[in-house]
Amino acid sequence: MRYSCTTQRTNSGVTMVELLFTVFLLGIISITMSASFRSFLTAKDQSYQERQLLINNKIAAAMLEYASTSSMGVLPTPYSNAASSIYFGLANPTSFVGFGSNLLQQGLSLREVNDDGTAGAHVRVYQRVANNLLTVPMYFQSGATVDLYYDQGVIYMTDCLRSLQTACNGASASTSNPPKGNKLTSGTLASWTPGAADTAIVGVSSLSMQKQMLEKTTARLDKLREAMSAFVKAKQAFAGPGDTTNFYPAPSDTSYWVGVTNQDPATNQGCRDGWYQLDASPSTRFDVPSGKTVSTMDVLPQIGLSPDELARTAWAATIEYCRKYDPAGSGVGPGTAPHSAALRINRVVSFGLLPDSFVPANNVVLSF
Repeated sequence: MRYSCTTQRTNSGVTMVELLFTVFLLGIISITMSASFRSFLTAKDQSYQERQLLINNKIAAAMLEYASTSSMGVLPTPYSNAASSIYFGLANPTSFVGFGSNLLQQGLSLREVNDDGTAGAHVRVYQRVANNLLTVPMYFQSGATVDLYYDQGVIYMTDCLRSLQTACNGASASTSNPPKGNKLTSGTLASWTPGAADTAIVGVSSLSMQKQMLEKTTARLDKLREAMSAFVKAKQAFAGPGDTTNFYPAPSDTSYWVGVTNQDPATNQGCRDGWYQLDASPSTRFDVPSGKTVSTMDVLPQIGLSPDELARTAWAATIEYCRKYDPAGSGVGPGTAPHSAALRINRVVSFGLLPDSFVPANNVVLSF
């Protein structure tokens, strides 16, 4: 008889080699997953920053559009509303008028112009310094100097949450203090730097726009002078020998301009006649002696020009015209030869002011 014996062996654990292999494999997986996760976070953060930068550039474009069409070159004022915890924001989130309409034209939602639109609502900040002065020659390379005032601002994202912004960065947010980053002032324009956590930074300035408006203004003044000079030459060509008539156009009803004729040029900024406002509202009145209805302001129509196009500067300021410019006092009365004329505007062009009748130094005069 044969007996067989079977021995059964049971392992209750793993070997050291298996354990080391498992740890090694988990380490490889952990490193791979960690790198992938970091890449995911980096890509997500980059996408967020790119979007915020795109939004800030669109906001800057909306500001320049607003300045060009609605405010004579002035950037919008930062929006603040303590009840809504908005300080140095962009616009009223519940209003589509004014600057809000320009934001909508750029395809922006008012929900995300004052913050990033997320649940946490990271604050978007807009700081502006208004009325920076640049004194330049009227024709940039030559001519009398004029004062250009322009605005400069900056838009950026912060890591400050809307609900915590009054304590953000250790400073209390208010209408005079931005909720995050360094404050922009006239004294820090050249040296301003963003805060360490500020991102998606976009600068905006109305200086280029103000220069373009000055170019438009000088072009209008030149067109006026050329048209009036051509008008006078055409009249002189048909005048008789020795004719001393002043052919520069005058309002058909000079009595409307009470006390303007035969002025002392020493006290009337070189003008012996009136400084006529070329943009004065056209109107008529009945002239008793002639029994006719006459126009009280028709200088530009006389020479074939439109007051709507040429009677004001690009800042909607009145251009004034003298038909007998005699700063040396060499003639007697508006009708005495020789004749020249002049235009004048206020030297502070950006503010759209009337020419100064009391302080001649505040004006720029172009004779012809």
